[in-house]
Amino acid sequence: MLALRGARRWCLSGTPMVNRAEDLQPLFAFIGAPPASDPAIFKRAVSQPLRAGDPAALARLRVLLKAVSMRRTKALLAATLPSREVELHYVELGAAGHGGRADYDAVHAAAAAAVRAIAAADDYSQVKGRGRGRGRGRGTVPNPNPNPNPNPNP
Repeated sequence: MLALRGARRWCLSGTPMVNRAEDLQPLFAFIGAPPASDPAIFKRAVSQPLRAGDPAALARLRVLLKAVSMRRTKALLAATLPSREVELHYVELGAAGHGGRADYDAVHAAAAAAVRAIAAADDYSQVKGRGRGRGRGRGTVPNPNPNPNPNPNP
């Protein structure tokens, strides 16, 4: 994306900083906002000092964000936001080995075991296989009720 050419760039994010200040640096790089667009400078001036608890680093980050961002909260936009709609789409799971019910149940069981292990761990850093997953489940969800008729009142 950094190779895209244009006179101006902008980006939109609902959650620009997920876990760490470093999550913001690629956004600065994309919009071309020096010196924050340089990963080494951003790390030296913001990320590392923030981790060390330097209050000046937080002040620098706030200045950078204020210079390039436009923040609109739900409260500010309440009158213009449409009402929330939730749609659930149930899907029937296919045969084993192709995203079937058994495959889904195996992944679900493994994930549940990992969550239990993390919850039971005294020291999160010691949990085997912990990672910085960034994926978010979206789209269709498997039908938790294998009953082919999802309507309880036929």
